[in-house]
Amino acid sequence: MERRKVEGVLTVADAQRAHGVLAESEAAAIVDLGDGVACLALRTKTNTCDAGVIEMVERALALGEEGAFDALVIGSDHPRAFSAGANLATFTHFIESEDPDGLRALIRRGQVSFHALRNSAFPVVAAAKGFALGGGCELMLAANRVVTHAELYAGFPERSVGLLPAWGGTVQSLVRALGAGEPLPAASAFAVTTSCEVSTSAWQAADWHLLTDHDEVVASVHRVLAEAKAVALDLLEGGWTPPAPAELPLHSPDAEPLDAGWADASETDRAIVARIAGILTGDRPGATASEEDLLPLEVDAAVDLLQRPLNQERVWHLLRTNKALAN
Repeated sequence: MERRKVEGVLTVADAQRAHGVLAESEAAAIVDLGDGVACLALRTKTNTCDAGVIEMVERALALGEEGAFDALVIGSDHPRAFSAGANLATFTHFIESEDPDGLRALIRRGQVSFHALRNSAFPVVAAAKGFALGGGCELMLAANRVVTHAELYAGFPERSVGLLPAWGGTVQSLVRALGAGEPLPAASAFAVTTSCEVSTSAWQAADWHLLTDHDEVVASVHRVLAEAKAVALDLLEGGWTPPAPAELPLHSPDAEPLDAGWADASETDRAIVARIAGILTGDRPGATASEEDLLPLEVDAAVDLLQRPLNQERVWHLLRTNKALAN
């Protein structure tokens, strides 16, 4: 199918004035972009993800199911951030009140909504630029396609704050490594989710399989949203169907453990990477699993890690100083 020609520059603000808003809150708005395409536009500081954003993701899913739009773009007019990640302050209430059940419910709710985006009956396209970190990277990976500016700073810094990717990022890294033809997809996913590295460009993000061959890189930051809308319309015209479930190959328990190279790391780091390795390792050689099998393991690991005082120290230190604690 010939690629749709895109004219002009599209902004969320212009679309809102021209077509209106389908739903909105302090955290985000669902803006009509015209032609049956809506945009989930985050409004939080640096587009961080909190409970309010999760609620608006759920609202977008409901509106899409009701037929309010045919395709969804996730993006905003923020010049430097697709999303800087989860708002850690969202978790501290549950840490302070010693409420693991509340923490579990919040993490699971975000994970379920992101997973539902990727598997919805309508196509979802991320319009990415600038930072896509942690939970923001997971939101980007929840899209079926990504249109990104060349300057994309994406990755999973969760380990530096005592966590692991638990809104689907660990599992989606495995899905993408498999799709990219990695000979050892679990090892590839382990490396991406434990390194704390952030890409310096869209091409480096592609090397880590945070972008796929189906995604597009745009030279002008001002063209990203318009191109994302065009991709959404192309997906519709091509007869959109949700991605088929995949059987994911797990690391063999008979092979060298994925976290074998972390023996000299700090106790906190060892605890985190051991849980990531556990998610990606099967109970027997040749074992496979579905996304639905593995996603609950992400939640269990995140909740357990945030009960550890040393991991909690990392969260509090970042909130107080904006710097990572290497404890």
